Amino acid sequence: MRRVITMINQLAVAANTNSALQLQLEDANQAAKKYTKESERLKQALNDSSGDKRTAQENKDLRKEVCKLKQELETSAKGQSTGRFRSNTISAFMEMMS
Repeated sequence: MRRVITMINQLAVAANTNSALQLQLEDANQAAKKYTKESERLKQALNDSSGDKRTAQENKDLRKEVCKLKQELETSAKGQSTGRFRSNTISAFMEMMS
């Protein structure tokens, strides 16, 4: 009986963890879409600008922003793949228990 209660408790913890990971995955997807859209906007701004000194500084700033967004997107993608691994592990555990 004690073993059954322990297993039910572990299943509940795994289900909660799975839900949290799914939320994290959705947030990472939204962030990736946002950063991709912003990156495209910045690239377009770079292409549309002219060659004066002020525009050159704006281009430099925009390039830095694009690099920053790319790094954040990569970080988000890494977190997303880690979340998938954890989710798959939990799913396998839950299948094994049933």
